[in-house]
Amino acid sequence: MDKNVIIRKLDLPASDWKAIAKGLGIAILGSALTYLSANLANANLGAYSYILVPLAIAAVNIARKVIYNDTRNIIGLSVKGKDEPKEEPPSLDDRLQTMGDNIIRVMDGVLSIDRRVVTITESIQRHEDQLSKLETTLDDVAARVERLERKAR
Repeated sequence: MDKNVIIRKLDLPASDWKAIAKGLGIAILGSALTYLSANLANANLGAYSYILVPLAIAAVNIARKVIYNDTRNIIGLSVKGKDEPKEEPPSLDDRLQTMGDNIIRVMDGVLSIDRRVVTITESIQRHEDQLSKLETTLDDVAARVERLERKAR
C-alpha cells in the first residue's frame, strides 16, 4: 500500500480527531478509576482512612457517573427529542444529601469492619493467653515427671 494512501485515509476533520481524543481520554480515565477503586480498599492510610476512603469512593463514583452520562450522550442513548420536556436535574441539596447518605453507608461499613478486626484481635489474645497457660501447665508436668524419675532411680 502506498504511503500517500495511508496519509489520505488518516486525514480526518478536526471534529473526528477531537471525538477520538475524547474517547481515548474516557477509556484511560475509566481504567484509572477502576484501578483506584479496586486498590483503594487495600490501601493503608492509617488514621486518615476513615475520612479519605469515603471521599475517594465518592469521587470515583462521581467521575464514573460523569463518564457514563457523557458516553451515553455521545452514542445517542439519552438524547431527548426536540418536543420532549427535559428532566430537571436534581438540586444541589438533593445531590449533597445523596452523597452524605453514601458516605454514611461507607463509614458504617468501615466501622463494621473495624469492629470485626477488634473482635478477631480479642479472640487471638484469648487464645494466646490459653496457649500460655497450657505451656505453663506442660512445664509443670515435665518438672513433676523429672522429679519422679529422679526418685525412681
